[in-house]
Amino acid sequence: MIIAIAKIKLSAPWVHSLKEKRMIVKSIIDKVKHKFNVSIAEVENQDIH
Repeated sequence: MIIAIAKIKLSAPWVHSLKEKRMIVKSIIDKVKHKFNVSIAEVENQDIH
């Protein structure tokens, strides 16, 4: 079993609303989960866009 931790910070200055931000983050998470068998959690700055 391989265990790893990564902290990734994404910047999207063109995003003007939380809804847009959530759509982008969800899309990235879904693509990564589909390609790799991983668990992903957004743990910081959930209400900042």
